[in-house]
Amino acid sequence: MKRLNPLKQVLVHCVFVTCLVALSAQAVANEAFVIDGRTIQPGTKESWNMQAGETALGPVGIPVTVINGKRNGPVFAITGATHPSEVTGVLASAFLAKKLDPNDLSGAVLIVHVQNVKGFESRTKYLNPLDNVNFNKAYPLEPLPDTVHEERHAIYHLGTSLSHYIAEKIDAEFISHADYHVDLHGGELHEAMTPNIEIFPQDQPELDKKIRFLAKAFGFPVIWETAAGSIGNLPSYGTKATKRTRSGSSGAAFMRGIPSVTLEIGSEGTLAMEEVEMALGGLESAMAHLEMIEGEKVPLDHSRVLKGGVVLYAKRAGLFVSNVAVGDEFAKGTVLGTTYNLAGEVVETFVAPENGFLTNLNTLSTLNSGDMMYVIAHTD
Repeated sequence: MKRLNPLKQVLVHCVFVTCLVALSAQAVANEAFVIDGRTIQPGTKESWNMQAGETALGPVGIPVTVINGKRNGPVFAITGATHPSEVTGVLASAFLAKKLDPNDLSGAVLIVHVQNVKGFESRTKYLNPLDNVNFNKAYPLEPLPDTVHEERHAIYHLGTSLSHYIAEKIDAEFISHADYHVDLHGGELHEAMTPNIEIFPQDQPELDKKIRFLAKAFGFPVIWETAAGSIGNLPSYGTKATKRTRSGSSGAAFMRGIPSVTLEIGSEGTLAMEEVEMALGGLESAMAHLEMIEGEKVPLDHSRVLKGGVVLYAKRAGLFVSNVAVGDEFAKGTVLGTTYNLAGEVVETFVAPENGFLTNLNTLSTLNSGDMMYVIAHTD
């Protein structure tokens, strides 16, 4: 057998290594993203106000950031401020956008920092004050055929207002590209919230498996599964993507087969840095589990999983005092709180109907009949 001389052996080896490096680079190279008419090249980051609808004073801008990694990987979409005073996730998304280096990122991160911009500006609860639309009911799902026109009117408004324009633009430009999605929520102006990852199973085994994996990847202490109908006295709760309703950003993701979770953190429209850092850490842990960044992966068995629950409403008006706080666990029969009238008399007592864990609490001291007071997850 004829051997190559040493010089030729070195040359052959160098060519072989060069080819391997080139093939490796080709395999991991990312591609440019075209979003909102902008081309975001691999290894770059860009923030801007995406125009979505307009008022009489001009275009409405939605603050967005796209970080396109140098290497190929998943596309992770993040949406914030569905409800305008749920602000912890907004600041966490800003910190994430600032911190991420596209040269160290595999895949892309697409961030819509604030969806409900007009509510955010005016510091209102839940709704866009210009059209009174809740962004959890703004996203388009598949339109119904004209043959069920009458039924369509009974299901949702056919016209598109500003909130619908914004939701449609976010869906088309951001959610449609995603492999994974998280919607950032928290406690509104009157609401205390315990940190948790809320998920809405879709009765689709493969999709639900990905949803549960993503939820665990955040490493939060509690995962709360609220399948449609699992909160008996709040039957409309629990996003189940159907073709005959508008929904939130998670519903839009589910309609595309994209796993989505809801990150709940923060209370009463306030910012606490430890909660902002917890939200940021959860986002980074999820991205590490998705192999998008190097970093700490919180173990996937870290979270306690709760399923379904019950909601207590006020039957009587008055002055309210709660005996428990969010994150408390209690037994059936525990007196949770009391409502007094202006004569100082007890008019209503809230009693735990079952063993439970308190996720949400109305923190207003004055109540009206029908107010939502306690949101309780099942513990049995």
